[in-house]
Amino acid sequence: MLGKQALCIGINAYVPRHLILEPCLNDAGDVTQALRSLGFQAHFVKDLNYKSMKILTHQFVNSIQPGAIVVFYFSGHGCQFNGNNYLIPTNATGIWAGNVDSTAIDAHKLISSMHKRRPKVVICILDCCRTDAPSEPVDEMNPFSRTLVGMKAGLAPMQASPSTIIVYACAANALASAISMNNRNSLYTYHLLRYIRTPNIDIETLLKYAGVDVKKESKSQQIPYLYSSCKEAIYLAAPNNYKAVVSAQHIHRRSVVQPLYRKQAKLFPVIYPQSQFKHFYKQLNNKHGVQHLQPQLKYFYKQLNNKHGIQHLQPQLKYFYNQLNGRYGMQRNYYLVDRNPSIPKTKVPWQPGLLLPRLF
Repeated sequence: MLGKQALCIGINAYVPRHLILEPCLNDAGDVTQALRSLGFQAHFVKDLNYKSMKILTHQFVNSIQPGAIVVFYFSGHGCQFNGNNYLIPTNATGIWAGNVDSTAIDAHKLISSMHKRRPKVVICILDCCRTDAPSEPVDEMNPFSRTLVGMKAGLAPMQASPSTIIVYACAANALASAISMNNRNSLYTYHLLRYIRTPNIDIETLLKYAGVDVKKESKSQQIPYLYSSCKEAIYLAAPNNYKAVVSAQHIHRRSVVQPLYRKQAKLFPVIYPQSQFKHFYKQLNNKHGVQHLQPQLKYFYKQLNNKHGIQHLQPQLKYFYNQLNGRYGMQRNYYLVDRNPSIPKTKVPWQPGLLLPRLF
């Protein structure tokens, strides 16, 4: 069984006070509980400074098992500089474009370090970009006035590494809303929690469903973005008794959740063909518990017919042929005439059917 590991970080208590957020702790805590219910070994941490966040992320990276499904979730402030995205810790005082490399967490470097542990997939969900970065001139004597100065609001487009899914709560270079319908979570996390526990649907489809609802509720003011380089379907909530092999492209062709009546349905009575293979079919059914007329045995029936000169053993068509002959007045079935060597190949007289009046 593949390992499932997750790290969820939420930061509300920012310094200075005008950067304080409200729903981030609820977002990270609720996502952690949802992932734990799906079998993840999820860790929830809150209000970390730069030193603590760097140590914790380093420990999490070292704990990743090869072939594991890894989820990293961050809710807080995020900014970009020179095309790189940074996750801001609690003490944002003094963080600006000149020292952001040594005072904030580089998201791209963090994802690259995770891939060195050879996981199956890395899912990075960034619900940040809540406020605009200030644009006033930098005051070298006052560290409070240069907080996030020189950095651009929003997150820059990020090229996903192989086997990586990166999710932005909003479009690149845009801001995300911190208000939702339940007044507890942010807009994106609220809709993410509605779908994340859905079984037998791959994660990319779930994220697209959440993005559509966010766009609809915000009236196209917030549009989540998804960057993916994963070549296979990843399921977070696939039960052990069902092999989830439905991809996002073919999900419309079959039901997502298996109906309950399938387990409760009774098998149809087995009707064995009246031939020399009757005993064989009885043994096949008793041994393997399958019906004797399975579609995967079609090639076997054809080979059997060609070798022994008997009909395709399909007694379920007998009623159909009788109805066909009785309705259209066919004296003999063409299928039987062609296939059964015991029936002489004589011409069957043609009889006209019901004549319909011409309409034009």
